[in-house]
Amino acid sequence: DMRGVDELGPPREWNEEMQGIRALPARDVNEKILRVRSEYKLMTEFSECCKTVCVAISEGMISPMPINPVEGEEQLLYV
Repeated sequence: DMRGVDELGPPREWNEEMQGIRALPARDVNEKILRVRSEYKLMTEFSECCKTVCVAISEGMISPMPINPVEGEEQLLYV
């Protein structure tokens, strides 16, 4: 079960995509609508991806990678 991942490859650059959307022109109503729709679509996809990964971690399908692996289980921090 790939948890919604269609293919393996480089990770998606969410920040770069958002910056690209925010750099779109918004001179008139149509451009503003396109920009807002694009931003909404990206945020929706990002949220769904986060939910999928959280569920996969909680079900043990993905091993969490703590940034402080030497700490006790209850003190682990994840990025």
